[in-house]
Amino acid sequence: MYEDELIFLEKTASIDIFEYSEQGIKTILDSPKHYNHGIMIRAAKLSREGFYSLVKYNSSYMLLVPLEKNKGLILSPKIDSLNNSESSFSNIDFINHSTSLAKLTYFLYTKESAPNWNLVIYNLNEISDPVQQVQPMKNLHAFHRYANKMVDYFAQLDDKKFKLYINKMKSCQVFGDALTTSNVIRGEKDILIDIISKLTDRSEKEGLPFEKDVFIQSVSVQKIELQANILNFSGWL
Repeated sequence: MYEDELIFLEKTASIDIFEYSEQGIKTILDSPKHYNHGIMIRAAKLSREGFYSLVKYNSSYMLLVPLEKNKGLILSPKIDSLNNSESSFSNIDFINHSTSLAKLTYFLYTKESAPNWNLVIYNLNEISDPVQQVQPMKNLHAFHRYANKMVDYFAQLDDKKFKLYINKMKSCQVFGDALTTSNVIRGEKDILIDIISKLTDRSEKEGLPFEKDVFIQSVSVQKIELQANILNFSGWL
């Protein structure tokens, strides 16, 4: 374990790191101010090898990083119970970088390269028992390839090809089994947030001032998160 690097990660990413196992939940480094032991045990039961899992509970999130069967890590945004606004922005940043955070934490803890696992999403508010995760569909990989192409042509101001790849993205059937766990569907919002992140990150690289980039990303992600349902995914694209 690279303990100094994990401490640095906790501070810079504003997260707390825990270890779960059959023996229960324990903190890895400094003890956080606020955490719910019971909710973490419930969340840990959703973890499966071969996936990174983002778990929503109440108005916050946890990220599960499996290490082996019945053992892994839980990442949680540092929450200030007296500052709801700061907590909200912590969640937005946490969601946007969940996969990269999972891989970096896996590497720092195990000293081995992190697996290229897919991210699955659970809503702990709506389920009482763990549900079986499913393998992603090939269309989801095509969708993300098209999304990367779309961002490239966005940066080049090529309106024709930009629209072409948006239409290709619309043609992909990425929902149903690929992004559904039992009756919990979170995929549409997750994909839209990922696209917003890709676009704003590229905009900053192309010269958009950092303050404007952060503002656009924050407002867009909050607007997506506040929707009860994404009724017209193609329209949002």
